[in-house]
Amino acid sequence: MIKIGVDGNEANVEKKVGVSVYALNILKYFHKTANQKIMFEVYLKNPPHIDMPSANKYFEYKVIPGPFLWSQIYLPIYLYFHKNIDVYFSPAHYLPRFCPVPQVVTIHDLAYLYFPEDFIKKDLWQLKNWTKFSVNKATKIISVSKTTKKDIVKNYGVDENKVSVIYNGFEKTVGAKTSAVKHSDKKLARTAKVKLRKYILFVGTIQPRKNLEVLIDAFSKFSQTKIDFKLVIVGKKGWLYRPFNEFKSPGNRGRRQYIF
Repeated sequence: MIKIGVDGNEANVEKKVGVSVYALNILKYFHKTANQKIMFEVYLKNPPHIDMPSANKYFEYKVIPGPFLWSQIYLPIYLYFHKNIDVYFSPAHYLPRFCPVPQVVTIHDLAYLYFPEDFIKKDLWQLKNWTKFSVNKATKIISVSKTTKKDIVKNYGVDENKVSVIYNGFEKTVGAKTSAVKHSDKKLARTAKVKLRKYILFVGTIQPRKNLEVLIDAFSKFSQTKIDFKLVIVGKKGWLYRPFNEFKSPGNRGRRQYIF
Protein backbone atom coordinates (compact mmCIF):
# COMPACT_ATOMS: atom_id res chain seq x y z
CA MET A 1 0.00 0.00 0.00
CA ILE A 2 1.21 3.50 -0.95
CA LYS A 3 0.07 6.63 0.84
CA ILE A 4 0.43 10.02 -0.85
CA GLY A 5 0.29 13.31 1.03
CA VAL A 6 -1.19 16.25 -0.91
CA ASP A 7 -1.36 20.00 -0.31
CA GLY A 8 -5.04 20.70 -0.99
CA ASN A 9 -5.19 24.40 -0.12
CA GLU A 10 -5.23 25.73 -3.69
CA ALA A 11 -8.43 23.76 -4.30
CA ASN A 12 -10.02 24.72 -0.98
CA VAL A 13 -11.01 28.28 -1.91
CA GLU A 14 -14.38 29.84 -2.65
CA LYS A 15 -13.65 31.30 -6.09
CA LYS A 16 -11.57 28.94 -8.17
CA VAL A 17 -9.58 30.05 -11.20
CA GLY A 18 -6.47 28.74 -12.90
CA VAL A 19 -4.34 26.75 -10.48
CA SER A 20 -7.30 26.28 -8.10
CA VAL A 21 -9.29 24.54 -10.83
CA TYR A 22 -6.28 22.37 -11.64
CA ALA A 23 -5.82 21.44 -7.97
CA LEU A 24 -9.50 20.61 -7.47
CA ASN A 25 -9.60 18.34 -10.51
CA ILE A 26 -6.42 16.60 -9.37
CA LEU A 27 -8.09 15.91 -6.01
CA LYS A 28 -11.22 14.62 -7.75
CA TYR A 29 -9.10 12.23 -9.77
CA PHE A 30 -7.23 11.07 -6.66
CA HIS A 31 -10.56 10.54 -4.93
CA LYS A 32 -11.84 8.45 -7.83
CA THR A 33 -8.73 6.27 -7.98
CA ALA A 34 -8.13 5.84 -4.23
CA ASN A 35 -8.35 2.24 -3.01
CA GLN A 36 -6.70 -0.22 -0.64
CA LYS A 37 -3.48 -0.07 -2.70
CA ILE A 38 -3.14 3.71 -3.02
CA MET A 39 -4.40 6.10 -0.35
CA PHE A 40 -4.36 9.89 -0.09
CA GLU A 41 -3.98 12.25 2.87
CA VAL A 42 -4.89 15.83 1.94
CA TYR A 43 -3.52 18.65 4.11
CA LEU A 44 -5.57 21.83 4.60
CA LYS A 45 -5.35 25.04 6.62
CA ASN A 46 -9.16 25.12 6.99
CA PRO A 47 -11.96 22.53 6.89
CA PRO A 48 -12.81 21.38 3.34
CA HIS A 49 -15.38 23.37 1.38
CA ILE A 50 -18.57 21.69 0.28
CA ASP A 51 -17.34 21.22 -3.31
CA MET A 52 -14.25 19.28 -2.24
CA PRO A 53 -14.32 15.49 -2.71
CA SER A 54 -15.89 13.68 0.24
CA ALA A 55 -13.59 11.90 2.66
CA ASN A 56 -13.52 8.12 3.00
CA LYS A 57 -11.16 5.50 4.40
CA TYR A 58 -8.86 5.77 1.37
CA PHE A 59 -9.10 9.56 0.91
CA GLU A 60 -8.89 11.65 4.07
CA TYR A 61 -8.33 15.24 5.13
CA LYS A 62 -6.02 16.54 7.83
CA VAL A 63 -6.72 20.12 8.92
CA ILE A 64 -3.55 21.77 10.23
CA PRO A 65 -4.28 25.31 11.48
CA GLY A 66 -1.67 27.99 10.91
CA PRO A 67 -2.08 31.78 10.49
CA PHE A 68 0.98 32.41 8.28
CA LEU A 69 3.83 30.63 6.47
CA TRP A 70 1.75 27.46 6.66
CA SER A 71 3.79 25.41 4.19
CA GLN A 72 7.06 26.52 5.76
CA ILE A 73 6.24 26.14 9.49
CA TYR A 74 3.00 24.39 10.45
CA LEU A 75 2.92 21.69 7.76
CA PRO A 76 6.61 20.72 8.28
CA ILE A 77 6.02 20.39 12.02
CA TYR A 78 3.09 18.07 11.37
CA LEU A 79 5.08 15.97 8.89
CA TYR A 80 7.97 15.70 11.33
CA PHE A 81 5.76 14.09 13.98
CA HIS A 82 3.55 12.09 11.59
CA LYS A 83 5.80 10.11 9.25
CA ASN A 84 3.02 8.10 7.65
CA ILE A 85 3.20 8.94 3.93
CA ASP A 86 5.39 7.59 1.12
CA VAL A 87 5.30 10.57 -1.28
CA TYR A 88 4.34 14.22 -0.92
CA PHE A 89 2.74 16.17 -3.79
CA SER A 90 2.15 19.92 -4.17
CA PRO A 91 0.04 21.03 -7.17
CA ALA A 92 1.32 24.61 -7.08
CA HIS A 93 4.99 25.60 -6.74
CA TYR A 94 5.53 25.37 -2.97
CA LEU A 95 7.05 22.47 -1.04
CA PRO A 96 7.45 22.35 2.76
CA ARG A 97 10.83 23.13 4.30
CA PHE A 98 10.90 19.72 5.91
CA CYS A 99 9.48 16.52 4.49
CA PRO A 100 10.58 12.96 5.41
CA VAL A 101 9.69 11.48 1.99
CA PRO A 102 10.33 12.18 -1.73
CA GLN A 103 8.45 15.21 -3.04
CA VAL A 104 6.76 16.07 -6.35
CA VAL A 105 5.73 19.60 -7.33
CA THR A 106 3.84 21.09 -10.28
CA ILE A 107 5.27 24.28 -11.78
CA HIS A 108 2.72 26.07 -13.95
CA ASP A 109 4.86 28.86 -15.41
CA LEU A 110 7.69 31.24 -14.59
CA ALA A 111 5.89 34.42 -15.64
CA TYR A 112 7.06 36.12 -12.43
CA LEU A 113 10.64 36.02 -13.74
CA TYR A 114 9.75 37.53 -17.11
CA PHE A 115 7.00 39.97 -16.06
CA PRO A 116 7.70 40.86 -12.41
CA GLU A 117 5.82 44.15 -12.71
CA ASP A 118 2.55 42.21 -13.03
CA PHE A 119 2.79 40.70 -9.53
CA ILE A 120 2.18 41.97 -6.02
CA LYS A 121 5.52 42.40 -4.22
CA LYS A 122 4.69 39.83 -1.53
CA ASP A 123 3.58 37.23 -4.11
CA LEU A 124 6.62 37.98 -6.27
CA TRP A 125 9.00 37.42 -3.36
CA GLN A 126 7.35 34.12 -2.49
CA LEU A 127 7.27 32.90 -6.07
CA LYS A 128 10.92 33.72 -6.65
CA ASN A 129 12.30 32.31 -3.43
CA TRP A 130 9.96 29.45 -2.60
CA THR A 131 9.75 28.15 -6.16
CA LYS A 132 13.54 28.08 -6.37
CA PHE A 133 13.64 26.07 -3.14
CA SER A 134 10.92 23.71 -4.35
CA VAL A 135 12.56 23.08 -7.72
CA ASN A 136 15.85 22.19 -6.05
CA LYS A 137 14.22 20.15 -3.28
CA ALA A 138 11.81 18.13 -5.44
CA THR A 139 12.57 14.58 -6.46
CA LYS A 140 10.39 15.09 -9.54
CA ILE A 141 8.93 18.21 -11.18
CA ILE A 142 5.74 18.30 -13.23
CA SER A 143 5.59 20.99 -15.91
CA VAL A 144 2.30 21.78 -17.66
CA SER A 145 4.02 22.61 -20.98
CA LYS A 146 7.26 22.11 -22.90
CA THR A 147 7.90 25.86 -22.73
CA THR A 148 7.68 25.86 -18.94
CA LYS A 149 10.01 22.87 -18.80
CA LYS A 150 12.58 24.76 -20.89
CA ASP A 151 12.21 27.78 -18.59
CA ILE A 152 12.74 25.64 -15.48
CA VAL A 153 15.88 24.03 -16.88
CA LYS A 154 17.21 27.38 -18.13
CA ASN A 155 16.52 29.48 -15.01
CA TYR A 156 17.16 26.93 -12.27
CA GLY A 157 19.80 24.71 -13.88
CA VAL A 158 18.05 21.43 -13.08
CA ASP A 159 18.53 18.22 -15.06
CA GLU A 160 15.87 18.09 -17.77
CA ASN A 161 15.25 14.44 -16.89
CA LYS A 162 13.95 15.63 -13.53
CA VAL A 163 11.11 17.50 -15.26
CA SER A 164 8.15 15.67 -16.81
CA VAL A 165 5.65 17.46 -19.05
CA ILE A 166 2.05 16.60 -18.16
CA TYR A 167 -0.45 18.80 -19.96
CA ASN A 168 -3.52 20.25 -18.27
CA GLY A 169 -6.78 18.47 -18.92
CA PHE A 170 -10.11 19.92 -19.97
CA GLU A 171 -13.75 19.69 -18.95
CA LYS A 172 -15.56 17.00 -20.91
CA THR A 173 -18.97 18.50 -20.21
CA VAL A 174 -19.84 22.13 -20.86
CA GLY A 175 -23.18 23.62 -20.00
CA ALA A 176 -25.41 24.52 -17.08
CA LYS A 177 -23.78 21.92 -14.84
CA THR A 178 -20.26 23.26 -15.16
CA SER A 179 -18.85 25.34 -12.34
CA ALA A 180 -18.04 28.19 -14.74
CA VAL A 181 -21.62 29.51 -14.53
CA LYS A 182 -22.89 29.81 -10.96
CA HIS A 183 -26.46 30.81 -10.22
CA SER A 184 -25.05 33.51 -7.93
CA ASP A 185 -23.19 35.16 -10.78
CA LYS A 186 -26.16 36.60 -12.62
CA LYS A 187 -24.16 38.72 -15.04
CA LEU A 188 -22.07 35.78 -16.22
CA ALA A 189 -25.16 33.58 -16.39
CA ARG A 190 -26.89 36.10 -18.65
CA THR A 191 -23.80 36.26 -20.84
CA ALA A 192 -23.67 32.48 -21.11
CA LYS A 193 -27.28 32.41 -22.33
CA VAL A 194 -26.63 34.83 -25.18
CA LYS A 195 -27.01 32.98 -28.43
CA LEU A 196 -23.88 33.70 -30.42
CA ARG A 197 -23.47 32.15 -33.83
CA LYS A 198 -19.83 33.15 -34.23
CA TYR A 199 -17.57 34.27 -31.44
CA ILE A 200 -14.04 34.25 -30.06
CA LEU A 201 -13.95 33.31 -26.38
CA PHE A 202 -11.33 34.32 -23.80
CA VAL A 203 -11.54 32.69 -20.37
CA GLY A 204 -9.05 33.67 -17.67
CA THR A 205 -8.22 36.07 -14.88
CA ILE A 206 -8.54 39.64 -16.13
CA GLN A 207 -5.18 41.28 -15.43
CA PRO A 208 -2.38 42.94 -17.42
CA ARG A 209 -0.22 39.84 -17.96
CA LYS A 210 -3.04 38.18 -19.91
CA ASN A 211 -2.39 40.73 -22.68
CA LEU A 212 -6.07 41.51 -23.22
CA GLU A 213 -5.35 44.89 -24.77
CA VAL A 214 -3.52 43.16 -27.60
CA LEU A 215 -6.38 40.68 -27.98
CA ILE A 216 -8.93 43.51 -28.19
CA ASP A 217 -6.82 45.48 -30.65
CA ALA A 218 -6.36 42.39 -32.83
CA PHE A 219 -10.08 41.66 -32.70
CA SER A 220 -10.88 45.25 -33.71
CA LYS A 221 -8.84 44.74 -36.88
CA PHE A 222 -10.24 41.25 -37.44
CA SER A 223 -13.84 42.44 -37.09
CA GLN A 224 -13.45 45.00 -39.85
CA THR A 225 -13.85 42.16 -42.34
CA LYS A 226 -15.61 39.61 -40.08
CA ILE A 227 -18.46 41.77 -38.82
CA ASP A 228 -20.62 38.87 -37.62
CA PHE A 229 -18.14 37.80 -34.93
CA LYS A 230 -18.19 38.85 -31.29
CA LEU A 231 -15.44 38.75 -28.70
CA VAL A 232 -16.52 37.29 -25.36
CA ILE A 233 -14.28 37.85 -22.32
CA VAL A 234 -15.05 35.86 -19.17
CA GLY A 235 -12.97 35.89 -16.01
CA LYS A 236 -12.32 36.95 -12.44
CA LYS A 237 -10.89 40.40 -11.70
CA GLY A 238 -7.20 39.99 -10.96
CA TRP A 239 -4.20 42.03 -9.82
CA LEU A 240 -4.07 45.51 -11.44
CA TYR A 241 -7.50 44.94 -13.00
CA ARG A 242 -8.60 47.83 -15.18
CA PRO A 243 -12.32 47.98 -16.05
CA PHE A 244 -13.27 47.70 -19.70
CA ASN A 245 -15.90 49.99 -21.08
CA GLU A 246 -17.87 49.20 -24.21
CA PHE A 247 -15.44 48.94 -27.10
CA LYS A 248 -16.35 49.97 -30.61
CA SER A 249 -14.76 48.30 -33.53
CA PRO A 250 -13.52 50.94 -36.01
CA GLY A 251 -14.92 49.19 -39.05
CA ASN A 252 -18.41 48.53 -37.71
CA ARG A 253 -19.95 51.99 -37.10
CA GLY A 254 -20.15 51.68 -33.34
CA ARG A 255 -21.78 48.25 -33.39
CA ARG A 256 -21.07 46.48 -30.09
CA GLN A 257 -18.65 43.62 -30.56
CA TYR A 258 -17.53 42.84 -27.01
CA ILE A 259 -19.27 41.03 -24.18
CA PHE A 260 -17.66 41.09 -20.71
